[in-house]
Amino acid sequence: MEVREEVRQLAEPLAEEHGYELVDIEQASLGHHRVIRVFLDKPGGVTVDDCARFSRRLADAMDMNQIVPRRWEGVLLGPDGGRAGVRTDEGDEQWFEWAEVRSARLVVDPWAGLRQPKARPHGKAARSGEGRGAEGRGAER
Repeated sequence: MEVREEVRQLAEPLAEEHGYELVDIEQASLGHHRVIRVFLDKPGGVTVDDCARFSRRLADAMDMNQIVPRRWEGVLLGPDGGRAGVRTDEGDEQWFEWAEVRSARLVVDPWAGLRQPKARPHGKAARSGEGRGAEGRGAER
């Protein structure tokens, strides 16, 4: 589901509860930050205090429902059609449409080889130079 629609599903009942009309939701990027703007109206107009109060309530609801993750880090999965995914350290998978990916950065973990021993095919002995010594230095073969 699109982020704007997820925000709308949270914002609409919250707006009605406080006597506001939800006019529109806009998603934009400002530099490295993603911004979601919610446009409200009510008879007599919306005050700055109304905006601040609504913004805090909506932000809390979005955080509780993890609508807009701040970033994802993990093992890159895919591509799968027009999608890419990330598997987190906890084993969860999160898939994205390529169009939703603003940027991706390679994170090199020099200790990964030490944490997860490499599987060897059955019946094959280690050749000279292979084994714990090479892995201990973070070498990849």
